Amino acid sequence: MTNFIIGVGLDIGTAGTRPQDVAERLSGATQLRAAQRLEAAGIDLLTLGDSLDALPPDDSVFHARLDALNLFSWLGPQTSRIGLIPTVTVTHTEPFLIGTATATLDYSARARSGWQVGVSTAGSEAGNVGRRRAADSDSVWREASEVVDVVRKLWDSWEEGAEIRDQATGRFLDLGQVHYVDFEGTDSVGETFTVKGPSIVPRPPQGNPVVTIAVDDEPSLHVAAQCADLVLLPISDAQPELESLPRKLDELRRAIVAAGRSAQDVRILGSLRYSAVGAGSGFTGGHDLSERAAGWRGLGLDGLHLLPDSLDDGVSAIVDELIPALRAAGVLDGQAADAETLRQRLGLPAAQNQYARR
Repeated sequence: MTNFIIGVGLDIGTAGTRPQDVAERLSGATQLRAAQRLEAAGIDLLTLGDSLDALPPDDSVFHARLDALNLFSWLGPQTSRIGLIPTVTVTHTEPFLIGTATATLDYSARARSGWQVGVSTAGSEAGNVGRRRAADSDSVWREASEVVDVVRKLWDSWEEGAEIRDQATGRFLDLGQVHYVDFEGTDSVGETFTVKGPSIVPRPPQGNPVVTIAVDDEPSLHVAAQCADLVLLPISDAQPELESLPRKLDELRRAIVAAGRSAQDVRILGSLRYSAVGAGSGFTGGHDLSERAAGWRGLGLDGLHLLPDSLDDGVSAIVDELIPALRAAGVLDGQAADAETLRQRLGLPAAQNQYARR
């Protein structure tokens, strides 16, 4: 059985925080403290959401957001074991840029990175970027599947032995091991886009960083089944939602198999709100949630993705209450703390280069 995986989302903004806390958040100091504390507690991975939308103006509070990929690139050298998975919105971002930026993150994080695929249907985000109009969920997720495909091709466009670095002959690359991807796809508004390649960044240390998709509708479910390594499946504390979890897991697994993949090659985490104060905004209490987690593991859920209500009290509740309760319940036996890469830590197979000679 795969190790039970625990991830935590650092999706806490600065809206309404005290003025003395704003600098801490905007410098990344608050997030760094949280990341290092969660890493010491044995947490497997961190995620961070992002958006292309502007935060609403409000003179009474301070609004700000840090770029998820840049923040995690900064956290990479300051952490040693925990996985780092920022959101990058594909709908209005050039695929070549995504490919090079995510490959660079994997170097910064020393083979401990992933990428959460974000999409946008909002007209305000389309207006902020100014490249094209907004589109519906079906269209943006169809485009997202093509972007994941071409980004993986860009990651693989340098084979493992492409870099020669021979000073005697002056040869840096074996051009026979560097490949043009020559990709042609269709974006969310029906226009053709092309990516010639190869990447300008060598193949990431993991080969393929962990592609992550949060499932919240039918289009995202089908794309996740086709191409995700890690799936975040929302879990609500509402009783009807809890009772529907076995059906949702079965639906996702059947979609994975229908896409021609093995269910063993995909990890599924239940994504849920975790409150330190029991304010009715999500799950609370380490003992109660550990009992539920044991049952969910029996259904085949591979782990939990926790969204704390703060980077202070929320993280403390996870570290001091929930993790000990999960260990006491036997849910966290055999954690892969010695894994060198995030793929290894999640029990995912090594990524094969699609261009390498077999």
